[in-house]
Amino acid sequence: MNKVAIIGVGQSKFVRQYPGSIRELAFDGFKEAVRDAGITSGDIDASVVCSAPEYDKQRSPAGVIAEYLGLNPQPTFYVESLCSSSSTGLRLAYSLVKSGLHSMVAVLGFQKMSEISSAESQERMGRGADIQWESPFGTMMPAYYAMYARAHMAAYGTTLEDLALIRVKAATYGQLNDKAVYRKPVTLANLSNPEDRMAGPVASPLRVGDCCANADGSSCVIVASEEKAKAFCKKPVWILGLGAATTSVNLAGREVFTGLTAAREAARQAYAMAGVGPKEIDVAEVHDCFTIAEMMAYEDLGFAKPGEGKELIRSRATYKEGQHPGQRGRRAPVQGPSHRRHRRQPDPHHRPAAAGGSRPHPGQGSGDRPGAQHRRGRAIRQRQHPRAVRKQETHDGGEKRERRALQEIRHGELHRHHQDQRLHRPP
Repeated sequence: MNKVAIIGVGQSKFVRQYPGSIRELAFDGFKEAVRDAGITSGDIDASVVCSAPEYDKQRSPAGVIAEYLGLNPQPTFYVESLCSSSSTGLRLAYSLVKSGLHSMVAVLGFQKMSEISSAESQERMGRGADIQWESPFGTMMPAYYAMYARAHMAAYGTTLEDLALIRVKAATYGQLNDKAVYRKPVTLANLSNPEDRMAGPVASPLRVGDCCANADGSSCVIVASEEKAKAFCKKPVWILGLGAATTSVNLAGREVFTGLTAAREAARQAYAMAGVGPKEIDVAEVHDCFTIAEMMAYEDLGFAKPGEGKELIRSRATYKEGQHPGQRGRRAPVQGPSHRRHRRQPDPHHRPAAAGGSRPHPGQGSGDRPGAQHRRGRAIRQRQHPRAVRKQETHDGGEKRERRALQEIRHGELHRHHQDQRLHRPP
């Protein structure tokens, strides 16, 4: 059957308070993705918009966002499954393309949490659980994960310092990522000093430093059929495996509290579909909403046995330069998506990772393809539209730059060059 690939990725900056609307926030991630893919909005024949609802005032945001991005009259779909909304959206897009119903789909995830207070956002998070038997009694996300942290500590001897080491790693890469919301260094001393804000209690044993901050941001990937991927992209990132699973919403119905059984099942499915195992994964991006969530992901995805995830962070095996046990000497960093480092070109020997339960790594590198952001394409654009290029590169205010970029996307003025133009590579 038809293979499916990711041919473009984009992401906005993540900030505590975005000044614009959700459609403008979504555009920030979308414009990067279409530029990376070397396409226009007219090449996209469907879109999937993903978010957790009720953090902003717009009901059914897919319609207004698709209109703003110039994606009418193509169909658009809205997907919400709380924290896994965008992973679910990618699964939907994969299915739409794999089935042949669509050949190119934009998957856009966004969240704008700054329109409501922290207390209001916690209330909405709590209502993501069972509103009859759990959320009325104050079970919010920090409390849920605190119970998992307590169970993990009791069963395996995991310590507060082990959790702190995960936050130290995240902050290390956050400093290098100009799109990260938190770019300050964090040390073990910050989380062990009772006078430090990072050590303040949230839901015991979780501290401020163990919990992610609310933020506004968007991301987008362009999913394409094999035919489209080969036409537009020299280095498509083929999706080898996907997995998804569910478990009891009520914690009273869950059998274990030292890991997520749904994540384990999703990982099993993805590995089986891709024909790989945990030892063959080079890079993993996991959901790091709380430090204990990342610890459990090490184990649920099979990178460590139950209870041994703490050894990976203690030995720095999950750092970029770390050596994962059993990886045959290859690097195996494990990073949370909100603290990713700048994008880097893939190792030519790298095998794309399977996507199991957490957001799949879309792969990097545009290669030297028509439409890529490289010197040749920029020179051609400047010869064709010298005034437009100069205007785009001046710092004339965010509104003018956004309007110009939106016009480029809608009217096909992005750097897309077909073979019939017979463009020659400079010496």
